Amino acid sequence: LPSPARDGVEFNAAALRPEHLSDGKLLCALLIALRPESLPKPMPVALGRIAQFNKAVVQLGVRSNDTFTPPDLMPAPPKNPDLVLRCLMALAVAVRGWKD
Repeated sequence: LPSPARDGVEFNAAALRPEHLSDGKLLCALLIALRPESLPKPMPVALGRIAQFNKAVVQLGVRSNDTFTPPDLMPAPPKNPDLVLRCLMALAVAVRGWKD
């Protein structure tokens, strides 16, 4: 995953677009930020990262019918960004219910 310190990459939330999620890297980074153990090692290919994300969010409390499929997200631009957003919102609800 890109690292701002190592790769000189800057993150600008205002510039984030649905197509930036299509390779699964940001989705994996989100999981690692939330629960590092939920994703010990991201897959090297986009399809694998997206599948890992969906499997992990279900384990973190998202219902499987609130996830999306890789073809919904890739190739860019996403075909069904609303399904991806629904999954991310379901993840936010699940995270709010976590006990620290």
